[in-house]
Amino acid sequence: MSFWQIYGTGSKHRFFKVFIQGEVLETEALFFWMNRSEIGFFRFLLEAYEGMGAVTTLDRERGLVMVRVAPGCLALVEEVAAALGDGASLVPLSRAEVEKMGFSTQLCLG
Repeated sequence: MSFWQIYGTGSKHRFFKVFIQGEVLETEALFFWMNRSEIGFFRFLLEAYEGMGAVTTLDRERGLVMVRVAPGCLALVEEVAAALGDGASLVPLSRAEVEKMGFSTQLCLG
C-alpha cells in the first residue's frame, strides 16, 4: 500500500513524500522556462500522466515553472520535456539559475 503525504499550507504544497511498503521516497524538482502561453498545455500534459508529477507556476510573467517529479518518474518527465522542447520554447533551468532570479528552490518547509 502506498500513499502521499503532503507538506505545505493552503494551495501551496511544496514537498511530497511517498511511503511505499515502509520506504520513504522523496520527489525531485525540475525547473523550466517557457512561453507563458504554453504553461497551461504543459501542466495539462504532465498532470494527465496519473501520479507522474505536479506543475507549479513560479512566475507566470516570466514563464517559470517547477515540476515536482514523483519517485521513479524522472526519466519519463525528462523525456516528455525534451519532446516538447523540440517544438516549443521549453528551456530547462538549473537550481542556481532559478535562485539567481530570486526564487527559492526549497521543496520543504522549514
